[in-house]
Amino acid sequence: MDEILPHIRGIINAHEIWQKLKSLYETTDELRVLLLSNELVALKMIKSDSVPSHITKMQELKDQLQAIGYNVEEKNLVTRLLSSLPKSYSNFVTSLSVSSRDINGHVC
Repeated sequence: MDEILPHIRGIINAHEIWQKLKSLYETTDELRVLLLSNELVALKMIKSDSVPSHITKMQELKDQLQAIGYNVEEKNLVTRLLSSLPKSYSNFVTSLSVSSRDINGHVC
């Protein structure tokens, strides 16, 4: 509390105090996008997690990003999901990557 007082000393209006505190401590949307994006990129499934719970964590991050106006494309989310799986899923990821290509070698 002592570190807050110098910032609000002399302000008598509750609304102005709130605005001052908000400007000091509330993260900006840009910073929030950066933090959530970094969290999404760094997210890795640990062995004790189930795939559904891992997907839920990713979806929650996507939802939080979208709530502040940052669109996460489904294609990018799928790519992140596949790259966040443990090595034990490498055969699955490889099979899925191969099966998603059409006869001409283009990704569907």
